[in-house]
Amino acid sequence: MDNATPETDKFVEELTENSCNFVYMNDVVPRCYSCLEFINDFVDNAGDNLDDLLPEKEGFRPVTNMAKSVIGNVLGLDDKIDDIIDDVKRMEALQSVFEVFYHYRHVGNLIYYESEDAKPRVVIDEGHGSTKTGNDDSTFRSIKYKPVDDPFGDFMSWHMDIIRAPGLSYPEEELTK
Repeated sequence: MDNATPETDKFVEELTENSCNFVYMNDVVPRCYSCLEFINDFVDNAGDNLDDLLPEKEGFRPVTNMAKSVIGNVLGLDDKIDDIIDDVKRMEALQSVFEVFYHYRHVGNLIYYESEDAKPRVVIDEGHGSTKTGNDDSTFRSIKYKPVDDPFGDFMSWHMDIIRAPGLSYPEEELTK
């Protein structure tokens, strides 16, 4: 935060200059703390596909709207973030935790791969309150969620394929020897 010691500032500067993180496609995990618009877009896409996960009963699938509503209420915090922050401020024990989540950003460069064959794109996470957020192609938040046919099926691939084959690592059978 703003009251870091000079030693902490120096450490963060060195860390930023010497580290990077990799992000693949629509991976929700690196965005789960404070990229609420991206998370909401995933939830909307996933809600549209909930019927495919449930057995059809006599041609009736009543779950989609209800499930989208439940998921939206649980994860759809963007409309409620100001109220949540106000409530959290009243609960001192949780205030610092939510402050960290709200202000979380990745340190160092993020190497983003839009697809398996795409050239890597280097972006910076400017954080939630940055004026560059979402408007500058060099920012992490400028990368928008791309709806897919099977978000539940793709979820783990987005998160794990970059470290398993065909990602940047050895094939899984080599890793398990």
